[in-house]
Amino acid sequence: WKAGPCITGHFGPVTDLSWEASSGKYLLTVGSDQTCRLWSPISITTHSSSKVIWKEVGRPQVHGYDMMAVCSIGYSQSREQSHRFVSGADETEIRVFDAPTDTLHLLKDICSYGTHLDGHPNETDQQNEENQHEHDMGTRVQRAYIPSLGLSNRATASDAMEEGTEHGKEFSPQNTFNYDNNSSQPEDVETVTSSLPSVKQSWRRLMERLPRERDLGVASLWPETRKLYGHGTELACMVSTCGIRYDDDDDDDGLYEKSRSVIVASSCKARNPKDASIRLWNVNKSTCLQVLEGGHKSTVTTMSFSDDGLYLASSGRDRRLCIWRQQHRDNDSDNDISTYSLVTAIDNAHKRIIWGVDFIRIANTTRGIAKGRAEYSKTEITNNTSGTYKNIMATGSRDGFVKIWCLKDFGGEEDLSIELKEVCRFVPNCADDNKNVAVTALAFAPNVLQTGFLVAIGTECGLIEVWFISKSVFDDNVKCDGTDNLCQIFVNISVEDCHVGPVKKLAWRPKISRLDCNNSSNDGGESDNILTLATCGTDHGVRVFDVTIGNNF
Repeated sequence: WKAGPCITGHFGPVTDLSWEASSGKYLLTVGSDQTCRLWSPISITTHSSSKVIWKEVGRPQVHGYDMMAVCSIGYSQSREQSHRFVSGADETEIRVFDAPTDTLHLLKDICSYGTHLDGHPNETDQQNEENQHEHDMGTRVQRAYIPSLGLSNRATASDAMEEGTEHGKEFSPQNTFNYDNNSSQPEDVETVTSSLPSVKQSWRRLMERLPRERDLGVASLWPETRKLYGHGTELACMVSTCGIRYDDDDDDDGLYEKSRSVIVASSCKARNPKDASIRLWNVNKSTCLQVLEGGHKSTVTTMSFSDDGLYLASSGRDRRLCIWRQQHRDNDSDNDISTYSLVTAIDNAHKRIIWGVDFIRIANTTRGIAKGRAEYSKTEITNNTSGTYKNIMATGSRDGFVKIWCLKDFGGEEDLSIELKEVCRFVPNCADDNKNVAVTALAFAPNVLQTGFLVAIGTECGLIEVWFISKSVFDDNVKCDGTDNLCQIFVNISVEDCHVGPVKKLAWRPKISRLDCNNSSNDGGESDNILTLATCGTDHGVRVFDVTIGNNF
């Protein structure tokens, strides 16, 4: 019998997840089983149907402490090197990882497999993918090794005395199946696949390329490039400014330049008010840019950067909602990161601990899809009074309420007159009359509908709901008390598909797919957007959902 890819997954609570920053090529998850796992979508196309499955194709980190946070920081259109992530565990330091060439080759082969089955790949897209792949290779190492006594993945084999060479040999793309030459494939497999239809042959060949269980924990490790020191207690959460760039080529306001360095914000478990601080990091320089103090008195459990990186929202166990604003940046200065300061805060924003906060990701979907990716532009929502609502955010708490807030900036770069206003609130649809269900996670969808916004919420009982927030809630003349249709359930995911324990994290995939609704021969036909939502929970599970958005909604 010959071993093949098996069913894998976390065997402990999954605490955090993060999409690959540029377009969601893969999903990273971490959990209490002390591992970080990489999941990739694989297209299965037959003559009659097509679907996508998700497989674990890598295990970048196998640690000795329970993992608490992960954040993808690589972005191909900035000066940051792509395919990197930072992770935090029940330890004081933050670890930075860089993808090896073995993993990038495998991801490229998986992508090529899906394009091959589509039958009509776009030559321009293929060339762009090839150029990006060559750029991603850079000076990366082929693979990483973990020493027998240590927690840091090394880029050399000198510390891998007990590993055995067969693991790396079997996983290395140079020693496994490739699409152009199947001479390395065993004769019995070649004989079997030669009689199969081309689609089944491609599927069989792809399965030969995927790593086995013994390879996942040894040969698919990512090398650790640096550590960030500064926190005095265990890590609690992390976010970064890396992600979808809602950046217009004609926009020259200087707020979100592609050349700007990525900021990573982190917090730790606070046993005293001094530890209840937020640290901002420049990963490339391994330096702490700033320590944000004075905002919280207890552990910061959730943070979110605004769409343009101008604001940072934070909250946690002290139920205080803080807004930090980036100060004016001197373009002539050598320091490309300006400092943040506390501009407004609301005490007791909820009655219980706040588990989730997220800024809206404003996008203009009317510009359509270009080269397989959505094009975005900045949008501002104005209200009939003076000033402009530049950012919209949501918070979710153990008290069972989801609140929508508007952040109103009356001044420019110099005037720090900020107003944070609650515009509406609602409770999950799964709540009963006697007791609200705690909201443990939430995330805004990365697009704007014609009439409102979508926000996904996860609850303590494991249920997941997607809610529609009408733009009318931002009108001063409209009162939103949760009993009207301004906030309504959009998708109520079936109980059988949800978690059986508290939801820990929700994240929308940065890439928006488009589904043609009308006949393909109709050039003017409308199409629906397909959003992908990833969730994780304490039930050891990771779930991925597709949410279809009608074009006329």
